[in-house]
Amino acid sequence: MLPTEFNHHLLLHTNLLRAYAVKLTGDIEMSKDLYQDTYCKALSHREQFIPGTNMKAWLHTIMYNTFINQLKRKHLYAKYKLFQERLPVAEFDAVDERILHMEVKELAIMINGLPSPFRDCLQKYCKGFTYAEIAQQSGEPIGTIKSRVHVARKLIKAKVSDT
Repeated sequence: MLPTEFNHHLLLHTNLLRAYAVKLTGDIEMSKDLYQDTYCKALSHREQFIPGTNMKAWLHTIMYNTFINQLKRKHLYAKYKLFQERLPVAEFDAVDERILHMEVKELAIMINGLPSPFRDCLQKYCKGFTYAEIAQQSGEPIGTIKSRVHVARKLIKAKVSDT
């Protein structure tokens, strides 16, 4: 299939792919990025498309796989951010590496096993609340909240290093 013919067939699926991207992401801006990534991958891998086969299915597969890979990256990054955002890179060790690759369920079980004040602070912190917001919600001093999050993280690291 010639590149111009491939591009023509690709453009025929524009509206369907945009709708599918919105359905996957649930967000207009994210769907635009996903749509663009899908088209870039399709264009850069056009030699893998077999003429006469279903281009719509091929493009949907590319989009779905791209979406899943983006979710995995975001999930891994969220774990990394949780345990490393305030630590210098030099302090990253083997325990931190194991935490990055843990399953969400395992990590959730460990967090749920923490004593209540530490668990509550760490969960709120993981949801993106600032120390000041957590302190205001709980009526505790900000220093207490910082200490509890720090201790909670240390307890999780200790649990991971014991396994």
